[in-house]
Amino acid sequence: LLGRAYSLVITDLRMPRVSGMELIDSIHAHNLPVTVIVTTGHGSISEAVQAMRLGAYDFLSKPPDPQRLCLLVERALQERALRDE
Repeated sequence: LLGRAYSLVITDLRMPRVSGMELIDSIHAHNLPVTVIVTTGHGSISEAVQAMRLGAYDFLSKPPDPQRLCLLVERALQERALRDE
């Protein structure tokens, strides 16, 4: 998987080695053309706002509604394709 280009990352806020916030920050610090959707089961409004300020595309509470997630992914990929052109 390393060395491959990805258009979209769906990440949790709380992970064992790196937090979702650190991941978003790192993606943007390296100017990677990746759209980030954050999901969490323990999120707060302040964390959602912080994730969006760091550059997250959207923030979902777990468990996400499958239809909403699919629509969000579709929309995010369409917007990413336009930005990449």
